[in-house]
Amino acid sequence: MRAALAILVLSFGCASHPAPSIVGARPVGAATQVPLPGPCVDAQADAATRLAEVTAQLGDAPAEVTPALDVDGDGAADRMFSAGAGVTTNTLVYVIRGGCGHFVGDVAQPPVIAPGATRRHGLVDLHVADSTACEGARCGCDVGDLVFQFDGTSYHVDEVTSRHGVERTCPGT
Repeated sequence: MRAALAILVLSFGCASHPAPSIVGARPVGAATQVPLPGPCVDAQADAATRLAEVTAQLGDAPAEVTPALDVDGDGAADRMFSAGAGVTTNTLVYVIRGGCGHFVGDVAQPPVIAPGATRRHGLVDLHVADSTACEGARCGCDVGDLVFQFDGTSYHVDEVTSRHGVERTCPGT
């Protein structure tokens, strides 16, 4: 009965928190739940605190990233919050278990889950477009792909599998 009620609540959300759409969801039980770092927090309140310096400069609140992703493969949407602009954006990732949010890292821009992505310590690798070389590039740039991998504590850029953006050389120089 409790499981059916939980599924009903997750499916329809509640008045103040509608159920987010899920991208990259896998059937329940497809991934092994691993212990998560940090305390149980209200993800939205924690993101507001962590991003306070960024949002104070812009005069707005962190925006929840939609569509939601399922980074731990439990079939339920996890939550992400972004603040900032361009290459200075911060996107915080929270794995949600029951009513608890667990902060698992800052992945810069809102990420995507690539088809066939690998799981490390229970969480899927996240991909983010790297356009840092494009700011001020007079002759264009090639956007890169940063791969964030979970090390059991936090997401970090994997330099081996990532491809950084590159500014193009202007003709005749």
